[in-house]
Amino acid sequence: MLLLLAATETAAVPGISAAGASPEARRATAAADAELLLGGPGSVRPHALPPLPAGVSPALISHVVLRQLGWLERLLVADLGCAVAPAVPHLRPPALEASGPAQCLSTGQALAPRRVEALLRRGRIWGSGSIRPHRCCWPNRCPAAPARPWRCCGGWGCRPTAWWAAACARPPTNARPNW
Repeated sequence: MLLLLAATETAAVPGISAAGASPEARRATAAADAELLLGGPGSVRPHALPPLPAGVSPALISHVVLRQLGWLERLLVADLGCAVAPAVPHLRPPALEASGPAQCLSTGQALAPRRVEALLRRGRIWGSGSIRPHRCCWPNRCPAAPARPWRCCGGWGCRPTAWWAAACARPPTNARPNW
């Protein structure tokens, strides 16, 4: 299961969203959602979600559902262009695909055509199932040392982030991707 994170400068338009009390607060919404989804309500989360006037965060509902289904441990997070990186293990594709938030929709050019094409190619690769991550790429299960986490995830065309490396428990002795 893959959680894709992204952002747009459209979120900076005052009053456009209830996802944050201010345009600045909305810059961290994707990171805050990922942290709540993976860690749950009792976890320490550097990026706080804004208080909701009514209801519950969809990230919290998703956390409960995924935990009950036993899928939470299989969730992979990929940052495709967030203003603020989540404080959870995540993958980040090459710069062309994850080069920060999209521009405001009002510009008429939210994403450069080359970036759209690169994202479509990446989506087709990931969606085809022809490349599968080694199970050690799953959060909190990666045995790779900080010096070698890409040995597991390189087939996805991504390099694990520092958060990913920090989640690794011990160096592999014979880690090999299984795609």
